[in-house]
Amino acid sequence: MKLTLTNNESNFIKKFMIIYILLQPVIDLLTSLQMYYFNHNFTVGVVIRSFFLLLSCIYIMLFYKEKNNKQLKIYLLVLITYCFAFLMFSYYENASLTTLLQDAKGLIKIIYLPVFCFLIYALYKQKISINYTKLLSINAFIYLSIVFLAFLTGTSFTSYAYGYGYGYKGWFYAANEIGIIIAVLIPILLLFILKQNKKPKQIILIFISIGLSAFSSCFIGTKAVLLIIGVYAVLSLIWYLITSFSKKQHLIQFFYTLFLCVIIIGIFPISPVYKNISYNINSTMPNINDDNTKEENIKSNVNNKNNNYEITNWLLSGRLSYIKPYADSFSDGSFLKRCLGIGYNNFNKSIEMDYFTLFFQHGFIGFAIILLPVLIIIFRLLWNIFTKFKKFISNIFLCTYSYCFIMLIVAAGLAGHVIVAPAVSIYVAIIGVKILMEFNNSKEYIQGDCNENISDNANLQ
Repeated sequence: MKLTLTNNESNFIKKFMIIYILLQPVIDLLTSLQMYYFNHNFTVGVVIRSFFLLLSCIYIMLFYKEKNNKQLKIYLLVLITYCFAFLMFSYYENASLTTLLQDAKGLIKIIYLPVFCFLIYALYKQKISINYTKLLSINAFIYLSIVFLAFLTGTSFTSYAYGYGYGYKGWFYAANEIGIIIAVLIPILLLFILKQNKKPKQIILIFISIGLSAFSSCFIGTKAVLLIIGVYAVLSLIWYLITSFSKKQHLIQFFYTLFLCVIIIGIFPISPVYKNISYNINSTMPNINDDNTKEENIKSNVNNKNNNYEITNWLLSGRLSYIKPYADSFSDGSFLKRCLGIGYNNFNKSIEMDYFTLFFQHGFIGFAIILLPVLIIIFRLLWNIFTKFKKFISNIFLCTYSYCFIMLIVAAGLAGHVIVAPAVSIYVAIIGVKILMEFNNSKEYIQGDCNENISDNANLQ
């Protein structure tokens, strides 16, 4: 029996999605408080996101009836088959219910991204229109406000418990996760808010958003946030300056962006991120310039390789040293273990580099299946950029969304906590699928996506 959506059902799904997306900061906040004060493994976030994952699969299997529905359903069946095989193998290897539950929890987190990618794609194809730019901007404003309010009241959790600078992550749990969320949502917030500069309320909101963005860029304490926002601000300055010759309204946006840069530069010397960078450089950077090292480098190329490893490991905050136990367990395992993965139970410290995590813990098969939607988005995005470069470079919305998606993919490889964290991977799916689906009619949809929000009621209050 074929199931089709009525208008009422479409509206219900749209409202349900909007509410779920807007609840992300609340879910993250409740999860953090639960972890800090009750130390529960199965948190509110795990329960709600697992339930939504199930609903997403049901929706795609039963309600998605477009031309390519077979491909999506085949992919889901393959993914479900892998999940079943992974869990069966986990129980066979360990014969432990505790280990099985731990592997199930990790599996749910990792498959959240591909399922959500296809859900967003299905909603697009069924013409369930959702203004993602506005929703992501609202979420950004909520995250930024919580971080600042927690700092202001002196109740913020610290990002790091070592070094001279700690960093402030608000009332959230993981600094890396909240940092990358804020880092990729700030450009979208600026994209949205800088279009709204016609009324006093909107102008005040612009300055508040810029101030909060600058504060979080420097005071969360992670290098990734400052780097992503700093590069975006510089690129935006160049774009707005060049296009201001043909569109004078871009000159106003240029000065707003310049104001953001000035604030960041002004508070950087007194910020936790500056102290953390200074601490890392002075105390942990490998000394490759002393006399002994120079002599050894002359005598042996092996030492050059060792120095290169130490420098790379320092740049990656020691993450390379976490890979070895995973790699040893993977290489020593059976053929089936290398195909399905080593699971989540054997290690106290995660690699914090998502592609390595995915490869070792889910094997050759899991790595290929789970990353397939992301690889498709990357390939098609790069293809569109190169084949439609003029359209791409002339549209700030396409540029911003592409930049945010690329930063997420890069951060997944270098800093982790992106693909393996549902709190972050939801934004990978939304941003990636949105930019992919709207590339062909970018000016009509994405620019309209922002412009339609410049009404009297279009604010983040």
